[in-house]
Amino acid sequence: NKKDSEPSDSEYDTAEEEPDIHFKKIIDPYINRITKAEKLNEGKVCDYYAFIPKGYYAENEPLGFFESIEEKIVNVYKRELALKGGLKIRIVLYAYMKKIKPEIPKPIYKTFPFKHETIEIIREDRINATIEKGYNEIIDQIEDEAIQESGYSYLPLPEALDEPKLGIINPQNRNDNECFKWCISAYYTKEEAIKANRKLPHLNEIQKLKRNANIANFEGIKFLATLHDIDKFEESNPNYAINIFKPFYREAFGKIKVDIDPLHISERNYQVEHMIDLLYLIEGEESLNDRKNQNDIPEGLKTYYVYITNFERLMYKWNNHHDKKYFCRKWLRFLYSRLDLLQKYILTCPGPNKAS
Repeated sequence: NKKDSEPSDSEYDTAEEEPDIHFKKIIDPYINRITKAEKLNEGKVCDYYAFIPKGYYAENEPLGFFESIEEKIVNVYKRELALKGGLKIRIVLYAYMKKIKPEIPKPIYKTFPFKHETIEIIREDRINATIEKGYNEIIDQIEDEAIQESGYSYLPLPEALDEPKLGIINPQNRNDNECFKWCISAYYTKEEAIKANRKLPHLNEIQKLKRNANIANFEGIKFLATLHDIDKFEESNPNYAINIFKPFYREAFGKIKVDIDPLHISERNYQVEHMIDLLYLIEGEESLNDRKNQNDIPEGLKTYYVYITNFERLMYKWNNHHDKKYFCRKWLRFLYSRLDLLQKYILTCPGPNKAS
């Protein structure tokens, strides 16, 4: 890392003023590779590397890490695209991973390079989508490495949906049935860490969530919370909008695919400070289509809530849209390229149950 006393020679170097990630152009780290590449590409080759401050809040969570620095990467590519007229880009993430096996007394640490395929960019309006495609490839690689017999793991995975790239948090409340409350705490703990530029804790660990366990008003809520209790919660907490979705499973090309349907969608979306998306999971295959806001938890079946950390990211992964889109939570099929267009639409959206 560069010492604080050294002068900055990068337009993207701002970390001396605040503990944030910044990018610096590589001058000559791999001189042979750069020299050979420049001869083939008329000098139009350059590399950047990122300074990541110690204790960066998202350093242990690959999806959150990429989301936190996406704008900075976009700025680098915009500048280079304006200078060169066209780019071929590749992002490389070096992950320091831990291997744990019962027969090994101490964990083994190893650095893995994860990189996506080279992608061409010739239009500025495609930069965001290109970056998202690239780091989703990287997250897939991290997941593949984590589940192989090598025994390496990046983070503990949520029990409900074993795909970290989906960004679903399953709080491990083994001693109570207050998963709804812990999901609210996970949301607030995440937002608190981001605003303070602190390292994001493992949100599935109850110990990390206890400080914010009663951040909202849960008076009158019965646990396990039903959809009727969700209505009560919104009445007692006017600055919260709670959206509940349910998964449904289908077979496609010999594999089980997961989609979601709306179960309880708040009328306050984008109008209040806290908008929280949850997934309602149920043991077995009983349908919840006609449950709506009734206080009717199915008997004899385990049910629980998990927290969706980024709704648009989840829909992106499940719907294969290559541009950043904003989805109507009532329909899930109506999507917009701009948030302001969606906000205008939802003011009059009747939802599928009320549409003619």
